[in-house]
Order: sequence, then structure tokens, then C-alpha cells
Amino acid sequence: MSFMRRPERLAEALKEEIAEVVGFELEDPRVESVTVTEVEVSPDLRDAKVFVLIAGSEEQIDAALKALRHAAPFVRQQVTMN
Repeated sequence: MSFMRRPERLAEALKEEIAEVVGFELEDPRVESVTVTEVEVSPDLRDAKVFVLIAGSEEQIDAALKALRHAAPFVRQQVTMN
């Protein structure tokens, strides 16, 4: 059994939760091509950095990033509630 530190466990759980919110709860068509690829959590567990992969043209990527920034408070709220 591999030993996984708490920040790594939390990062994996956050990745799953955020991917679910982005994939199923956001109704913005601009985020349809977004895949959550990784989450890094700081050692003190206060901050998380979310990495995404976005398919499409440069304009579609820019639109998806804009939509994600706009939806960030909603995503935080949904993840915090779960």
C-alpha cells in the first residue's frame, strides 16, 4: 500500500469534485471541452491550483478560460458544500 500525504489526498479529492462540477453542473457551453487534469494543494492546505486541458481554437480556449474564471466562485461554493 502506497503512502499518500494529506495534501496529495486532498488534491485528488478536489480534482474529482471540481471535474464533476465543471463537467455536470456548469451549464455554460464554453466549458464543454474543459478537462481538469491536476490539482496541487499547498502544504498548509489553504490554497489549491487547478490545471485544465482545453480543446479547441485559440478563441474557444480564451472563451473557456473566461467562463472558468467567471464560474470560480460557484465552483468553490459547490466544492465547499460537499
